[in-house]
Amino acid sequence: MQVAIASPTATANKMVADLQKVGLHAQDFASLSDVSELTMSFAVDLVLVDGAVAGAVEKAVRTFRSSRRNVPVMAFCARPDRAFSLTCFSAGADDVVAWPGDMEIIAARIRSVVRRCRGAETGAFRIGPLSFDMIRRSLLIDNRPLSLTSKEYDLLEYMVTRKNTILTKDVLLNQLYGARDAPDSRIIDVFVCKLRKKFALAGVHGLIETVRGAGYRLSEHGCRFAVQSAMKRLSAMPSVAA
Repeated sequence: MQVAIASPTATANKMVADLQKVGLHAQDFASLSDVSELTMSFAVDLVLVDGAVAGAVEKAVRTFRSSRRNVPVMAFCARPDRAFSLTCFSAGADDVVAWPGDMEIIAARIRSVVRRCRGAETGAFRIGPLSFDMIRRSLLIDNRPLSLTSKEYDLLEYMVTRKNTILTKDVLLNQLYGARDAPDSRIIDVFVCKLRKKFALAGVHGLIETVRGAGYRLSEHGCRFAVQSAMKRLSAMPSVAA
């Protein structure tokens, strides 16, 4: 999950580090215009706006709503009192959090807002024989658990929530690693290959399509499930998700 932080203060660097500790990729930007430019090229799941900057929340909401980009906006400050919270919600913010604060709670609220924005409040998705639970970070194939590494899960989650959409390798790379210190984009090919092999062993084929010259697409229409062979293979696979 990719979070953009709009704050001109030096403390934004600390927030980036705090979010990364709880499994969220984050980047800090000095202005909303920089964030807006980023969302034109890369997929940003949520924008955190420093509520201490006068008018920042109103400007953020106006920027993303007017451009019809469905990017949720959360405001933060050290001590969000009643007046501050009401001002932010009236401006159109999706949530208000206190930071510094409990990062596990903040991460949970970020994920909850993103799920609601995507129309999946329960965090559950079903594609053919696959049952995907974003809250428990688990995957079932025909009601049997499939073990995935953390990066494999992150990649699949992003594709599941954007099923039938072509995603470039650069977009997927940014989602997994952020814009900083990312490896070569060919790592995406490696992860996709590993996912396909695990799916094939479970009897699932055609779920992730290669779109020549463009990227990858998770397609529920092309998904095929071989029930009989899958039952035998799944029984021999690890049942605990990584």
